[in-house]
Amino acid sequence: LAMSRLKNSKEFSLEGYMKHLGVRELTAGRSEEELLWARWCQPTLSVVDVRVGTAEDDDTAHYRFGPTRFSVIPRAAVGKISVRFVPNQEPEKIIKRLSGHLEHEFAKLRSGNTINVTVHSFGGWWE
Repeated sequence: LAMSRLKNSKEFSLEGYMKHLGVRELTAGRSEEELLWARWCQPTLSVVDVRVGTAEDDDTAHYRFGPTRFSVIPRAAVGKISVRFVPNQEPEKIIKRLSGHLEHEFAKLRSGNTINVTVHSFGGWWE
């Protein structure tokens, strides 16, 4: 419905979108429909944060180690990802597979460290 209404709308344009982002060209989408399809309808996995410290540490944890920022190997690191679900995907199944993949790849490192995968929230593709 939204895509069909876009064809007769002046609300969105590639030129306006690029201007808002401050870029001269886009890596995805050669038309308004292609761009919005890529942004709305394709699954994504995005790394949204990586820091040293633990989840319990406050927001400045990644600035608090060692006499200089690069002199100490941190005891912990936290990475946060965001996954966009699309129609016909089951969030629980994707979460289980992604967690399994991360744990499998980490085990291949044969590290004395540990990995913990925690899901903070999820919803269906329409949310």
